[in-house]
Amino acid sequence: MKLFIYTYLQFKKLFLFFILLLLLYAFNLYYNMHFSWAGVALIVRMYVYVFSFFLVYNYTMEEDDYYVKYSEKYGWFGALFFIFENRIFLFFLLLVLSSVFRLTEYAGASSWPSKYLLSIFDGKSSNLVIFVLAFYIALKLMKHPVLTVTVFLGISTFYTFANMTFYDYYSNGVIVSVYKIFKMMILFVVINLSYCRKIRHYFYLVFTSVFLSFLIWAVCFSVFFLSYKKLNYPDPYFNYVGDKLIKFGYEAPIQDYIEVVRKNKNLEYLLNLNDYKKFYDINLDFTQAEWIEIFQKSAGTKYLDTVSEIILNENVKFDYSVIADSFANSGVTGKNVKELRNYVRLISKFIDDENASDFIALFINSDFQTVRLGIMVCGESGSLYFIPQLLTYLISVDNEISNSAYTALTKITGVDIAMKNNVPENSPEVYMFFKNFYLENYINPGPDK
Repeated sequence: MKLFIYTYLQFKKLFLFFILLLLLYAFNLYYNMHFSWAGVALIVRMYVYVFSFFLVYNYTMEEDDYYVKYSEKYGWFGALFFIFENRIFLFFLLLVLSSVFRLTEYAGASSWPSKYLLSIFDGKSSNLVIFVLAFYIALKLMKHPVLTVTVFLGISTFYTFANMTFYDYYSNGVIVSVYKIFKMMILFVVINLSYCRKIRHYFYLVFTSVFLSFLIWAVCFSVFFLSYKKLNYPDPYFNYVGDKLIKFGYEAPIQDYIEVVRKNKNLEYLLNLNDYKKFYDINLDFTQAEWIEIFQKSAGTKYLDTVSEIILNENVKFDYSVIADSFANSGVTGKNVKELRNYVRLISKFIDDENASDFIALFINSDFQTVRLGIMVCGESGSLYFIPQLLTYLISVDNEISNSAYTALTKITGVDIAMKNNVPENSPEVYMFFKNFYLENYINPGPDK
């Protein structure tokens, strides 16, 4: 009897299914390189899962008999080798099947295939292995089919939610590496436990689980580490590979990112740094001039609101001229200004009665979205100076402008008079209330104002 004969026999049984799998891989590769419908990839994904489950099912059927044959032919080495072939090697094959599918699924995408080859070492193809492991555990119970299916669904559901919950709280840092190693150790313990009971060699179980878990982690980390050492900005993979290393808990790329932002004002790198601040002690010690350049570069981009939030959190001080220039070039036309909450907060922070009239001039004759943005800033500033201008917008025939003006007025006065008196927001009663509020508190304030 030759080594790997058990694996050979399983693939011999599934030869036609395996050929079909290869043809589906080839078709998926070709189709995704020329077309964009996701239906083909879904069909191939389903077949990969079915083939994997069927493969594991076949492996479990005759494993006891062949374990004895391996042991009789090669002694203790044969017993250990069969465990390797029927457990470690099997799940390695499953990982290969999943990885090949991932490569064919994203064929034709930007940065293909390099980015997706690298993503394999980040565990992007490991879910299939976990679900097949759940299937394997269910099969080993050898109970009623209803119980078997229940166990399989229960393990799969528990893993999915536990994994999602962990990454919701911890997406970067050494703890992520610890978590990945721990998952691999559990995997190896489960798939080897039944055989270790037979040979009563629990040291093999512990040693193999720990050794292989750290080895796989080290290989994955080394791939990203060596790749990063060969890359430099602005190579598109510099950010991708650096991000993966930071998630592993390796902090060196963070300083490189800070220098990229300092020298090139790259907003994507700045946003990454802001995310990393939740897990690492990062000091964004840019000069005021550098912050101004970053802020100006964000105008008209999808990063505008997030950059504004970062600047607010860093408590950066700007002159009004910087704010006015940014507002004039904010490029909000056609965008939903309600999404620019942090930008509105930042602009309003530097608006006061001395520059209020100048700020009004920036948006009074502008396009619809800029006017709405200006109204939001007026309300956020809390300055009574803006009430007369907001009253002209309150009676606008455009409902969105009128509603925005009312919201701004309620923020300034602290009174939701329309709701209080159950009247329309642009009614004469509401208009007079805000006008009188302005006259009493700004034009002719009492002695206690």
